Amino acid sequence: MTLQKTGTKSTGALTSLEREALAALVDEYNSNFRVKAGRVANVSLETATIGRIVLNDADGKMYMADATGWVAM
Repeated sequence: MTLQKTGTKSTGALTSLEREALAALVDEYNSNFRVKAGRVANVSLETATIGRIVLNDADGKMYMADATGWVAM
């Protein structure tokens, strides 16, 4: 798994909830994709690329992108 930085948070500064979400996503997709984690102002304005996990400032929830779009975690 390759973790890419998309915001100001480094990979070492992930919260336990973010780490659990990443682990679940890696298990689901057999770790053969790139994960992008970051923070956004409004998730509805962002492209849902599979493997992307974001913290949505608009509602304070984490979302992950899968084949159907954004899913709240």
